[in-house]
Amino acid sequence: MEIVSPSNPENDYQDKIRDYPAMGIPHYLIIDPRNGTAHHHWRIVTDYGRPAYDNHLA
Repeated sequence: MEIVSPSNPENDYQDKIRDYPAMGIPHYLIIDPRNGTAHHHWRIVTDYGRPAYDNHLA
């Protein structure tokens, strides 16, 4: 679970969504206090030769 960094939200929404499935982390929950949202990513698949999350619930 990550709380979005106000100073660097791209790290949570782009970099970690790319990196975490490659590390084998099966679930990634992002809490964004800036707008009160939560995003759950899960189920790692291979997408264009790279691990990626296949499911997303906001």
